[in-house]
Amino acid sequence: AQARKLQEAYRLGLDTGDHEFAAHSAFMSSYYLFFSGRSLEETEREMAAFARGIHRLKQASPEFLQHILYQATRNFRTVLDRPWDLDGDIYNEGIERPKHEAANDKSVLFTLYVTRLLLAVYFRNFEKARELAGLAQPYMEGGLGTTYVPLFYFLDSVAWLQGPNRLQGLRRARKNQRKLRKWKKGSPRYFSPKYLLIQAEIARVQKSEVQAAQYYEQALEEIGGHVPMQALASEMAARFYLGSGQRRAAEGLLTIARAAYERWGAESKAKALLKEFPTIRGAIRTQSVTSTSATTVDTSSSGSDTGSQLDLDSVLKASRAISGEIVLSRLLERLMEILIESAGATRGALLLASDDEQLFVHARGSVEKRSEGESTRTSIEDSDNAPEPLVQSNLPAQAIQYCARIRETISFDEKNRSDPFQSDANFQIRKPRSAMAAPLVDQGRLRGIVYLENDLAAGAFTPDRVELVAMLASQAAVSIDNARLYQNLEVINHSYSRFVPHEFLRLLEKDSIVDVHLGDQVQREMSVLFMDIRSFTTLSETMTPQENFNFVNGFLGRMEPSIRQHKGFIDKYIGDAIMALFPGGADDA
Repeated sequence: AQARKLQEAYRLGLDTGDHEFAAHSAFMSSYYLFFSGRSLEETEREMAAFARGIHRLKQASPEFLQHILYQATRNFRTVLDRPWDLDGDIYNEGIERPKHEAANDKSVLFTLYVTRLLLAVYFRNFEKARELAGLAQPYMEGGLGTTYVPLFYFLDSVAWLQGPNRLQGLRRARKNQRKLRKWKKGSPRYFSPKYLLIQAEIARVQKSEVQAAQYYEQALEEIGGHVPMQALASEMAARFYLGSGQRRAAEGLLTIARAAYERWGAESKAKALLKEFPTIRGAIRTQSVTSTSATTVDTSSSGSDTGSQLDLDSVLKASRAISGEIVLSRLLERLMEILIESAGATRGALLLASDDEQLFVHARGSVEKRSEGESTRTSIEDSDNAPEPLVQSNLPAQAIQYCARIRETISFDEKNRSDPFQSDANFQIRKPRSAMAAPLVDQGRLRGIVYLENDLAAGAFTPDRVELVAMLASQAAVSIDNARLYQNLEVINHSYSRFVPHEFLRLLEKDSIVDVHLGDQVQREMSVLFMDIRSFTTLSETMTPQENFNFVNGFLGRMEPSIRQHKGFIDKYIGDAIMALFPGGADDA
């Protein structure tokens, strides 16, 4: 909704000739894209369109502001020796900063230094981050009224708490926290995760390990589906656990952080993390967990743990297979196959939640034994057959609803009986030897439940498999949202095709109306034909309404084929009039 309003503001500025307003709206659209957590690949593509639009408007300050974020996006995606420096082909600080200083443009200078501070913190050059914080502070007046100011205080705290002077870092962070505490009262969703993360870092520096773990956990819970913050917080928590000797908990969080950076599109950061921690390429180690929390304290065990390791490449391959499918029916089918095969289940079901969080069975799958081996058979509920409500299915509704309520993975096996399953009537009829249910949650909202069972082996769903399903379920929730969005866009595109000529799209070299972005344009010489029926008003007065409709439709029906025959297309109908465009030239018209 916010992005749509900003785009409307941009168009309004263009329509009214207010170029300054339009340029600032285009910058704010880029700002929203950058900080919303959307894919950086998509963000960079849309920023390119906004950059072209702002350049034509010849508004220097918003153009510089937009180019700073545009270059930062590129830095996150490109492997660089010094990613905190903005010296690329979009924005080059060495060339542009003297202009900002000569104009005393505090807004641009503050944005420049805070953006570089952000990059320095993410890429863990904290000495440079402290230097940049010092450079930004004199220009803070230029950021008043924007979220750059609270972002500065958050990043400043992170940088100083990672510094060599423990007492100086604590004093500075506590001073900054007083401001964040005040702001989070007005906007807890935005400020609370940042406040909690700094509280965790303060506790880490003070060596209060139990308190630090609690704050990291709370921060991760409140961040929800915001991928950049999820990645940063997971990495910070992982380093805390690594420092306190809890290697397995750290590896689990580092894996989550790397996956989040990749999902965001920050390839250079993901590669830097992998270079520093090469072990997260090969394995996700089992943690001693009763829930799927990745920050559970590590416990030691005797013997080899090779059997409790999952190949990360396989995990990422499965994750990419899920995220790469955007047609909902195919996604559900692929997802059901992956979950059954990855978990070692013999049967499963995928339930999606409606807007009021009622659950419906959308897909079922089972392993079939054949002479040449095993294969997974999946069935999808099609549009002709309405999805079956959970309460009317033969699935263990009580246990699944319990999973939906607590938003945590639950499991059952013959050796370790679980009450939600044990007391379920449908479960007692089927009597599988192992079962589990995992929630699909995105941005705090329940998107569905995956239910899996194994009727051949007790203890089939080992902790590492439970963790794997939980990780895939998190990715699945996002992919299902994207597939539903794509489904909606297909409907919109089909509807628009009735009103937007396909020839317009071809001139823009686009396949669909939803591929058209702000700033897309072509320059063509075209001929315009405008024609109507002479004395139509007089004629219409002699006919009934139905005769008028028939007469106009007959006229339009005869003209359209002739226009198309001469390489033109109809732009619009205006009553009895036609406006047609001819890209080929005046002779065609």
